Amino acid sequence: MTNLTKVLIGAGIVGAGVIATPVVYNSQINKFIAQEQNNLKAQQIELKQTQNNDSFFNAKREYIVTIKDISPIIESTYPNINNYDLQNLKEIFNNTKFLVTLNMLKFPIYHKDAIKIDLDSLNNTLTKSLSNDKTGKQLLEAIKNRVFEAILDINNLKISKAKLKDIDLTLDNSTNYRVEKFNLKIKNAISDIENNNLKISKTAINYTKQDKDNNYKKTTDFIINNVDEKIKQQDLLNYSSTLKIDSINFSQKSTYSNINLNINNISNSSSVKTIADKTSLNNKIDINSASLNADKDSIKVDKLVYNFNMSNLDSPSLKQIIDMANSNNLNDTEKLSQNFNQLIQKGFKVSISPLSINGIKAQFDNQSFDIKPIEINFDATLLQNNYTLQSNNPAYLSTKINAKLKAQTSPNNIDLLNKINPQVGMMMKLISKEVNNKILINLEYQNGKVTSNGKPIIQ
Repeated sequence: MTNLTKVLIGAGIVGAGVIATPVVYNSQINKFIAQEQNNLKAQQIELKQTQNNDSFFNAKREYIVTIKDISPIIESTYPNINNYDLQNLKEIFNNTKFLVTLNMLKFPIYHKDAIKIDLDSLNNTLTKSLSNDKTGKQLLEAIKNRVFEAILDINNLKISKAKLKDIDLTLDNSTNYRVEKFNLKIKNAISDIENNNLKISKTAINYTKQDKDNNYKKTTDFIINNVDEKIKQQDLLNYSSTLKIDSINFSQKSTYSNINLNINNISNSSSVKTIADKTSLNNKIDINSASLNADKDSIKVDKLVYNFNMSNLDSPSLKQIIDMANSNNLNDTEKLSQNFNQLIQKGFKVSISPLSINGIKAQFDNQSFDIKPIEINFDATLLQNNYTLQSNNPAYLSTKINAKLKAQTSPNNIDLLNKINPQVGMMMKLISKEVNNKILINLEYQNGKVTSNGKPIIQ
């Protein structure tokens, strides 16, 4: 076989692959859509093709998705919903239509911006109601202009990413006598479904109202910057999540008052881990700074850390409680009590390590307060016991608890507390001791007795 023959055969194989692949992938697309159509039909949702502009290499189609009856979706989430609420939701959502646009190559590759989903129209009842209102008409116009659109990336015929088209929506309800406007902005909202990651660059809400007759004006702003959430989940009792937010800002300015709240660099991590029949839960919140200003009053918190942990929880009873809550079946009080009894009787541990702040500065009624660093660590153990909710005997349960509390702060804080409340300040001095210019508190509770630094204070 000559080299030329080998080249021709190789080119033929490649050419056949290029020709065959779109045919095979097209059948997979059709199979996928048919399967989704059947799944939606079971949920009383209709998927109907309205356009097909396919070429040999491209799939270009349009579909209308109609919610014929919202009941199956609502009832699967809220099985005990009453008929009145269900009927109200049906009146709002039934016959809502979405436009789905498909545009992708007929090859097994990563398809960026392959599907667009637009809110196409509301039902006749809701449309008629909104048509009689000024801002309602603007909302209907926004729907007509495809303001509410989701864009999906497809990988291996599965949704890989979902992006929300940037929103900048203004509803203007102004008249000759007043100015009234509402604005919503959402920027760079992306859900990475494959990696369970959600990011939103900015969410901003602005509401302005001004009465021209009495010269009254009020402006409200609510802004969240850079949300980043990641979730890893195996099942209900094994998952972890992290949430980071650059800042949350709320301000309300009016002719008569000003309020401003700022929270910066927020992080929250939580996890649930289960080994054998024991489960532990952890939640940690870290806030770099927070401030609240209300006219002449103000408070500023520097570096807040809160770390909460529960361990040795009985997994089977905990899972039963979570399953009942998720299925909205908490009305079965007997079964719920049985699981709570088992959870309590098996015992568990609770700890806060630490709860701390670097400092608080506040000013109220022309008085200034400067609170120095505080750190508190607490842990408690509930021993195995025979307690039941029906017995209603907290005195018995208290004998099955061992607890420790350790705190560290400065003499300045004790002096400040003594000025604010002398009785509490005196109590703090009795249960604390000063070491190297630091106030230390060491409390223990065991066998129904409280000790401070090893000495009994309550018999």
